[in-house]
Amino acid sequence: MSLVDPRQATDEPQGFNPNVNNANNKAKLSTAGKILWIISWFLTIFITLIVHVVLSNKFNRQQMDINNAASSIDVYLKNRKDTLTKLVDGTRSYVKYEKEVLNQVTELRNMNIGQSNRVEAQGKIESAFGRLLAVAENYPDLKASQLYKDTMSQASYIEQEIAAARRNYNANVNQFNQDLFTWPASIVAGWKRLVQLPLFVASAEDKKDVSLDI
Repeated sequence: MSLVDPRQATDEPQGFNPNVNNANNKAKLSTAGKILWIISWFLTIFITLIVHVVLSNKFNRQQMDINNAASSIDVYLKNRKDTLTKLVDGTRSYVKYEKEVLNQVTELRNMNIGQSNRVEAQGKIESAFGRLLAVAENYPDLKASQLYKDTMSQASYIEQEIAAARRNYNANVNQFNQDLFTWPASIVAGWKRLVQLPLFVASAEDKKDVSLDI
């Protein structure tokens, strides 16, 4: 409604002096407009909740994948430890004077590999394998034995599986860390108090070139 009374209009030469209409005029909203406004609010809240749930579930799945990848590394490390102890047990007559090798293997035999000591166990296994290979160089008949060949072949296969498990772990962690800083996933990550996870980094012992060739 106009705030100026149009009835005051005139064509007289002296011009027109409008009078302000001081009546209380209330804004009007149609029923359809009200319904659309309410629906838009409900849709906004609903979509926000859906996005939150979807992203929260995504983070949960990623954490499970990362845990599974880490567990796979532990399993393969345990298999490699068992392979090492099996080889030492089968060739004890050759290495009986190699006290350092035997001590390392005995220590590994009693070690339960897990998240808390994964890096330590990995370094000890690599070190023991390296020393055992050096011992084998001094005993040609040991290297020629079927037990040695079979065990080294198995160890080589396990090493490939460990490398694949590490790549899988790093890929999952990379994706998880990227999502932590990507909007709107970063909002959900902050809500869940998620933190960036470390990538697998090879230790100095792992970086040494240890050949398992027969």
